[in-house]
This record gives sequence, C-alpha cells and structure tokens, in this order.
Amino acid sequence: MKSLAESLRGEFVVVNLGAASDRDYDLPAHLRAATTLIEVDAAKSSETATSYFAKHALTSAVAGNTETRTFRLNKFSACSSLLEPRADLIELYGLEKYYEIASSSAVQCNRLPDLLAERNISSIDFLKTDLEGLDFEVIKSCESLLPGVLALQCELRFQPFYVGEPFFHEVVAYLADRHFSLIALTPEYWKPKTPNRKQHKDGRLIWADCLFMRHPDTVTTPLAQAKQVILASMSGRRSYAEYLLGVYKTRRLPKEWLPELNPLVVPRSIRPNIRNTWAWAVLRRMRNALVTQEFTSEHLAER
Repeated sequence: MKSLAESLRGEFVVVNLGAASDRDYDLPAHLRAATTLIEVDAAKSSETATSYFAKHALTSAVAGNTETRTFRLNKFSACSSLLEPRADLIELYGLEKYYEIASSSAVQCNRLPDLLAERNISSIDFLKTDLEGLDFEVIKSCESLLPGVLALQCELRFQPFYVGEPFFHEVVAYLADRHFSLIALTPEYWKPKTPNRKQHKDGRLIWADCLFMRHPDTVTTPLAQAKQVILASMSGRRSYAEYLLGVYKTRRLPKEWLPELNPLVVPRSIRPNIRNTWAWAVLRRMRNALVTQEFTSEHLAER
C-alpha cells in the first residue's frame, strides 16, 4: 500500500488568497513535498518555500465575478482592496494613514474556479481567504467546489468595514448550511479615536480570523479523512486534529498511515504564558516603538 505522502502527491491542494508576506504552514517536509500550493495576491508575494509538489504564485485579482474593477493599492499595502472602505469607520478609528491611496488601477478580475481550471486543478482541500472584504463573495463563487473543501479559513467582520461586505453571522450561517463548523477564531478589537485612546486597554470587537472544518460525518473517504487531520494540525489545532484522528481510526483510515499522522497530533511543548505579566507589557511597548512608520498599533486593544 502507498504511504500517506505518496497518496497525497498531486491530490492535496491548498489555496491561499491574500498570501502577501505569508510563511509556510507547519508541515513535515515529506508532507509539504506532496502538497500543491496555490498562492494569489494582487499586491505582494509571499515568503513561502519552493519545496512543494507544485506551487503556483499568481498576482491575479480574485473576485466573485470577471468584471473590471478598481484596485486600490494603499500606502499600507495590507489594506489594499477592490472594495471601497467606509469613510465613517476610517475616521472613527483614526485609520486615515493606512488608507491613503498609493495608486489605483482598473483590473480584470478572475474567479478562483477559473484560475484553477486553467491549471487542471478540479478540487480544493484547504481554502484560505484574506481579501479585505471580498472573502464571502469569493467563497460563494466556489459553490461547486465547497463540497470537497475540508477546511476553510477566512477573515470575517462583526462591523463590516467595506461597502457591501456582509456581517460575520451571515457567513457563518451560509457555511453551517454546507456542513462547516466554526472551530476557532482569533478576534481583533479596535479602539475608537477618543482623547484617552492610548490609555484604554479595551476596544470594540471588529473582526476575526476564523477557521471552519467540514463536519466529520460528511468526510467519508480515507484520504479525505487523513487530509483533514493534517489540515487541523497545520492550522495550529492539534487538539482537534487528535479528536479527528480518533474518530477516523474507527472508520476506514488505513493503519499503515498512522505513523505519519500520529506525530501531527502530539501536543506542543508547554510554554509559560507571559501575556499577563509586566514582561509582556514591556515587550509590547518595545515592539510598538520599533515598528516602521508604516504601521503602528495604537488603534488595537490589548488581547
């Protein structure tokens, strides 16, 4: 029987939309060498390695349709988008310098399914979107691919920042109807621009980086089950990966693959939590003092 890595070669597809400055996922070298990675970003390239089974780095503008739209490249490139930001919220949170336009241009948008078809890729195992307000539009454009998606990571907002962007709960309901469960989220809190903003530690819940996993009852083939364990692990969710592995061991998961899967669910070494100590506060102040003038974090609340 083929090893897990051999079975994955050409059959394990990770799509990263908005890949600017991203680094490699936490994968053992032999599994990374079996992965097909598609990275798309209209503004900046990633910092990932080249040791993949296949890697496609694209500078296309991805949207839910093929219209010609205006791409705003802001001086702080991470805020660049095809959507218009809400001027009232830029003012409310004092973000004017982030949204100063460096340039704007008309771009021909591409649908993700079309970009994949051009490269003879017919399925996605992991879809990650970080598209400054376009996440849901692009996810919906992949309706035909979603039944095969095992994990999905996207940026959703509790207070929509771009014109036409949906609320967090709308996207969660859409994905729940398609058998995705919200497994984890990393929230971001912003502080309104008030006289005492620098002294405040709290803020308003604005957005979260969300991880959804397909419900295990809908993952039926052994290879898909093994992939989902890998995806949970490489997304930093080893506890959930171990749960999945336990579930799938009772089904059709080949025993021959367990030596490759078991290390992926071993807990990381326990590290002391210094986030609530004076040392953490000092480190935060040092970081804020050393960052470039392009980015400061005064609008962010303490986590």
